[in-house]
Amino acid sequence: MNKEEHDAFINNIYQENKENIEARNRIDEETNKRCFEQFGFLAEKFFFDRMRNPISLGLWSCLIESEEYKVVKQDEVGEYFVSTVWMGLNHSWVPDVLLIFETMVFGKGNSTEIFYQDRYCSEEGAIAGHEKVVEMAKKGNFEEEEKSSLSSVVEQSTVNAEVGGSSPSGSE
Repeated sequence: MNKEEHDAFINNIYQENKENIEARNRIDEETNKRCFEQFGFLAEKFFFDRMRNPISLGLWSCLIESEEYKVVKQDEVGEYFVSTVWMGLNHSWVPDVLLIFETMVFGKGNSTEIFYQDRYCSEEGAIAGHEKVVEMAKKGNFEEEEKSSLSSVVEQSTVNAEVGGSSPSGSE
């Protein structure tokens, strides 16, 4: 999804769900206040769109329901299902590292077994990671790759953040 398509999609979602988003944003203000008082941080620092811009919980909750927005790539490879999605919620505990995309490999069908998982800070990194994982799935061996890949996720994300041209918070 390029920037123009992304901005148009966000605008469309916002217009279609304006009242709902604004109501959720009012709740966000209360949540932020409680979160800051209890834990010393703002909840609003956790939600990001696909372009890594900070967004409200209200907008995130509408976007996460959209398969069109959420799904980056999905492929069936042999006995595996490779899925890369935008999560929009920062899953990093490392300062200045943003992890809002995820690739997971499941068994086909209704299998809940997870063969592989990796997270990324940018859509470009997620797409490249997805392609790498598809190649791994063709070989059918995730054990060795999983150890090296998951241990380097912070390093990859930091590099992706630098390559992306903006800070992990989405500001220049």
